[in-house]
Amino acid sequence: MSTRQENFPVYDVVVCGGGFAGLGTAFELSNKGMKVIVIEPMPSVGGEITRAFNLDLADNGSDLTNVLGKMLNKAGGKRGNRIDAVISELCLLKMAEKRIDILHYCYPVGLLKSGNSYCGVILAGKSGQFSIQSKAVVDATNNYLVSSYSGAETPEIIDVSRYFSFYMNGVQNING
Repeated sequence: MSTRQENFPVYDVVVCGGGFAGLGTAFELSNKGMKVIVIEPMPSVGGEITRAFNLDLADNGSDLTNVLGKMLNKAGGKRGNRIDAVISELCLLKMAEKRIDILHYCYPVGLLKSGNSYCGVILAGKSGQFSIQSKAVVDATNNYLVSSYSGAETPEIIDVSRYFSFYMNGVQNING
């Protein structure tokens, strides 16, 4: 499959991963005047919010959480430290407006190289492969995916057990 050039501007930084680590990085770089795009394979940013069972957000955690906490209070999405997942995602998107670009449903599949330097990322989406040029690429994926494309030595990913809970509201015991 060939990689085509889309009509994206050249970014200062491409951040691969739209979780809190990626968003925090993107917002901080944006504050320094850099043009940033976040690449997120899922339909929303801040994925930890929707996957977490206990949604607590303490004040004074970081600049990102402080701003998010204030927005959540204003929008009625925070009671004590407990936050609402949907309102949180909407607030994160609102925080990103006019500061950073976000590209959903795309996966990093390689790095662009010019000579001995990396100059962007190759992405795959529903319409095929395309590239975005940048001065730097940040790997904020949860599995060091982008770093592995560069040949960098990455920490071993440890397989951990996963626990799932099933809530069966309104289920009647038919055996007795």
